[in-house]
Amino acid sequence: MILLFFMFINCTILTTLGSFVTLCGQRQLNNQLPWSPKHSVCDFCHHPLSWWQLIPILGFIIQRGRCHWCDARISAFFPISELTVILITVKTFSSSWSHNLIFTIVILTLLYLSTTDFISQVIYPVALIGLFPLLLVLPRQSFSIGKLMVELVIMGLFLFGLQHITKGAGNGRY
Repeated sequence: MILLFFMFINCTILTTLGSFVTLCGQRQLNNQLPWSPKHSVCDFCHHPLSWWQLIPILGFIIQRGRCHWCDARISAFFPISELTVILITVKTFSSSWSHNLIFTIVILTLLYLSTTDFISQVIYPVALIGLFPLLLVLPRQSFSIGKLMVELVIMGLFLFGLQHITKGAGNGRY
């Protein structure tokens, strides 16, 4: 019963963080800071959103998928991504806080990458660093911090080179 309670709390926190991560992805694509503008707004009429409209999944359901003020359709990407975060969290949840932390970082990284890809077909290679914690939970024949550091440096150099050569992988430019 206690484990179920902690899973619920973890899902609640992760969907809230997931909603924030999608906001960060959107704002980065618009050359804005995550905290500016101060309030979230409708993408169409730019009316500031109320607190109840920002509740992950429920805000979408309460508004029936449309803006409360201008009646524009809200993309289903956001509640679907929040629901996916819940499903993955339930599937990967364990009693180990380090395991949960690793999967939290990976889930939020994948959500950020999918947001930027969905909105503008852009993948920021530097964001792939958030997938490195997977190396700590994937099965390995022999684990060594030295080998792990070498692999991380090689992958980091590869991603830095990819970012430099392509001027941002996934942006559709040649």
